[in-house]
Amino acid sequence: MKKPFIDDDKRKKRSREDYVDNECGSDEYRETQPEKGLHHIANAIKVLSYDADDDPRREQIIDGTITWLQAYAKGDPKAGWSPPYGAYSGNEELGPILEMVHDILWEHDEHPYSYSVEELVEFQDED
Repeated sequence: MKKPFIDDDKRKKRSREDYVDNECGSDEYRETQPEKGLHHIANAIKVLSYDADDDPRREQIIDGTITWLQAYAKGDPKAGWSPPYGAYSGNEELGPILEMVHDILWEHDEHPYSYSVEELVEFQDED
């Protein structure tokens, strides 16, 4: 039986938004992609393999990853960046994938940053 990380929809939504914004909407993306995204994606696929059911999100993640990497490889001509170092190229394509990654991990009592429940609650309550 899967146990959610925290059974609180508001905290889950905030956690997902913070995670995706950090990974796709900050210098974190430019400095760590595509390696970090691929690591998070591989972790979610591994977690899905623990389930007996054939979760359709596995295929969605794989298809989305192909789309993301193609966008990443094109670079961002508007910003003067050329492939494969496109600053933020592909960040919009990675966002929906990481939303699924977050939710898959959450459903399996994990957080993408390996936070404990206490750490996440403390972080969210600081704001």
